[in-house]
Amino acid sequence: MSATPQAFNHQATSDCEICGAQIPFLETLKNKDRSLPICGAIECENVLKQKARMPEASFKVYLASHQRVLSQRKQRIAVKEEIRKQEAEEHQQIFEHMSRLLKGSNQQPSHRVVIPSGQLELVPVDQSRIDLYRSHLESVIDEALEYENVSQAPDDHNQHAHQKLNDQQALFERRPDVKAISDNLCMLCKGGCCSKGENHAYLSASSMRRQLDSNPGWTKEDLLEQYLSRLAPSSSKNACINQGNEGCVLPRELRSSTCNYFFCSSITHYQKLAEEKNLHAPVLAIQRHHTLWNRNYDNAPNDITNVTLVSEMDTHDLDVPDEFKAPRA
Repeated sequence: MSATPQAFNHQATSDCEICGAQIPFLETLKNKDRSLPICGAIECENVLKQKARMPEASFKVYLASHQRVLSQRKQRIAVKEEIRKQEAEEHQQIFEHMSRLLKGSNQQPSHRVVIPSGQLELVPVDQSRIDLYRSHLESVIDEALEYENVSQAPDDHNQHAHQKLNDQQALFERRPDVKAISDNLCMLCKGGCCSKGENHAYLSASSMRRQLDSNPGWTKEDLLEQYLSRLAPSSSKNACINQGNEGCVLPRELRSSTCNYFFCSSITHYQKLAEEKNLHAPVLAIQRHHTLWNRNYDNAPNDITNVTLVSEMDTHDLDVPDEFKAPRA
């Protein structure tokens, strides 16, 4: 959590003794009763509470240590923000460059979509992963059997996603071209959003109950077999156990609602704009090396790997000048 609070629309005055952030005006009033002027962030309040509980010398050491941690955190955040800024500038330059090249043709892109990359390295699925997957499935199936139907199941992430999935399907019925382009973008990505599926694949009691409701003759063993029988000998390293070289090994009807509903923010933004602005032209997909969940967080290069023109019918890789693919210094 950031140590910097909102400024409450008042001019900030002086700096917090703990995190160094500017102190909002309203917090200066509270500081009259505090032994140190702080910004009011929860983290800073918790540090200040230790002052009354610790000897003065000990608190000084504790405070200095905490200040170093906060300073390092701010530096990391600043670096990440600079990287994001540089990447955004690169995206705009590439979009403008390709738009000029394709100007006047039916291939001129109307929007750019930045997509991550999937974990492409396949490794054998060892027995320990299968055992963990089986254990998870058995647990959520047992819980699902406690309910008569899905309406009684807990309001977990899959229940929420299933509601959103219905809205999404309505959009796709209105705009089948948007669905086709979205699917093509996902195929380019090859599972960049699946990297945290691990050995649970986002399956829950509500998703299992939904399967049982749709297939009233199935037993626990039948449902378990539906999932275990589809495991491939190999799956993507450090990703979902169901992520194979052709994508998810599960048919859509067996996947969690979370998986069926989810599109990364870049694609959902495109979907919204396509309907609001009636966009019909192809989109320009700019793909980077990182998965969806590790962008700018592991200090590894996040270079551009592909630039692709994506339409309803197909995808077309584009030649990009070398300066756009050069590693960042």
